[in-house]
Amino acid sequence: MRECWKEVRSLIGSWLRDGQRRVIFIAQSHGKKKAYAIADGYRQATGKTLRMNIDHSHPAIVKHLRPADFESRLLDRPDLLQHGNLLHCRPFNGHHCQIPVTDGAGSLTQEFRDYLPFVAGAFSCWLEGPCPRNTLWVVPELGPVSSGYGISTWPPVWEDCIVAMGEMRKVWNGLHREGSAEDHDSA
Repeated sequence: MRECWKEVRSLIGSWLRDGQRRVIFIAQSHGKKKAYAIADGYRQATGKTLRMNIDHSHPAIVKHLRPADFESRLLDRPDLLQHGNLLHCRPFNGHHCQIPVTDGAGSLTQEFRDYLPFVAGAFSCWLEGPCPRNTLWVVPELGPVSSGYGISTWPPVWEDCIVAMGEMRKVWNGLHREGSAEDHDSA
């Protein structure tokens, strides 16, 4: 980890000196530790929080997390989630980085129902922060069969994605009614 930290500090320092804007892509194999090291190095070098969009599905499967552990284990750096305004929401569980939303007959799968409390936790976490630009872009993503994310026997991913978006909107609106999101648009 020490070598990783040196590399990160060197990269951040050179980027800041040349004044260019950079996009940092971190392969999932490097995991959260390297992403967090980059965020920490950026903060140390600039005094600012790095804007990040974390795909929570991959760390969940690497650690084989149970749905009851998603929030405590995946929302462990609220500062990073709260400073951004994009939330990648691919439904997942602890063994699959993508799960079907519906059973193909119109009912939600148990796996998706188990995932929704994590969505509520992520939304609540963001709302407890500074809410950049007062807008959270939520991307309910489901990859196609051809990408390896979908399975041929699952319902069509586009239709499932539309259902997922509707269910996530219900979660958001539920938080809005509770007063947590009173100043935020629920569109």
